[in-house]
Order: sequence, then C-alpha cells, then structure tokens
Amino acid sequence: DMLAVLRALASRQGLVTLYFGEADAQLETVLLGVNPAYDELLFSPGNDPETFQRLLEAGSFGVETALDSVRILFIASHAETTRFKGQDALRGRIPDVLARMQRRDSVRISSPRDKPSLCTVPVAANPTKELHLRVEDISIGGLGLALPPGQEALAAGKTYSECSLELPGIGRMRCTLHIVYVKDASGGGAAQRAGCQFVDLPALSREQVRSYVARLERAQLASG
Repeated sequence: DMLAVLRALASRQGLVTLYFGEADAQLETVLLGVNPAYDELLFSPGNDPETFQRLLEAGSFGVETALDSVRILFIASHAETTRFKGQDALRGRIPDVLARMQRRDSVRISSPRDKPSLCTVPVAANPTKELHLRVEDISIGGLGLALPPGQEALAAGKTYSECSLELPGIGRMRCTLHIVYVKDASGGGAAQRAGCQFVDLPALSREQVRSYVARLERAQLASG
C-alpha cells in the first residue's frame, strides 16, 4: 500500500533526495509527514535556501530514498511553502505512482526511441572501422546495444576500449565496454542484442550515467 510506505518513510525521518529541473538539481531533505485528508506530503526545507527557492519555481520534483534497503522513487507536484509543527516546510501532492526498485547498479532503464542514446564502438585497429549502435537500455553498470542485421557482430567475452556514448541532455563520454553476451533479439529476425558492462568507469562518467538513468526513471514515473 502506497500510503503505508510513505508513512513508514515519514516515521523513520530518513534522508531523501529531491531532484528537479532540466539539470537535475538536488536538495537533501527529510519527509516529515503524510496527510491524505489534504492530499499532501510535507518535507523539511533543507539547508540550502537558494536551491529550495529554485525547487519551488520548478513546481514538481522527483523523490528518491530507501526503505529497508529498497529504493523508493516517485514524483511530487504542486510544490509550495507551508508550516508544519511550527516550522517552515515544503508541501507536495501525494503521488499517483510510487516505484520500489532494486539497486540502481542493476536497474536497466529502456532508452526512449524518440531521443535514443547512441554508442560508437571501434571494432578494429583502423579508427574508421566503427559500429554506430542504438542503446536499448542502460544502467550504471552497463548497457544493452541493438545489433542490426548485416552489421559485424560484437564478440562475447571481448573488451572494446575508446567507445563513445552519447547521452541526450547529458553529453558525450568515453568508456570501455566488456561484452557479456550476444544473443538474438526478441521478436525473431536476424537482429541481435549485446549486453555490455562498463569497465573502470571514471567517477565523472559514472555520475553522468547516474544522472541520465535518474532522468529516465522520473520520466517513466511521470508518464505512469
């Protein structure tokens, strides 16, 4: 029951992270209370007044936290200031959808077809020999690549360095990919899918992937 989960979060006063805006700005705060009678959630305003004001201007925000080691994600709307037990607070509307998810390292989020992520994989010593592939899904740990019919297949068990990953709204990053498996794509036909694992992803690149995955998660929640 969604209200039971929200009440448990409020009772434990655990840290929650609020995300908002195109640049995924963040505000660390606490869920203080749940009030179904007024369809509202109540959060502390955090310790950054400037960021708090920008969140109010955004109007809606994503919420990420954890309950008993399970990630909790939802979207809250109608952000505004209020008072709660004599203190300033942030009010948001109780969400229609709440997601309980596994660890983000293993969460695979589908790449939107209208704004796909693309990956370029050099497959030979000759730098002009490259595969330009659509990313089917992505996580912090790796990604799935679509291999169209007629293209040179990637080899399972092999590692490809100097790959280029284009993340819409984030930018381009370099990465090394280890091919975990190559198998026929669902639906039949000659197309294949390659499951890839990031190798020694730098901290900045890992944060870029995390930001992109979080953005896709919130977009999926917002669309129901």
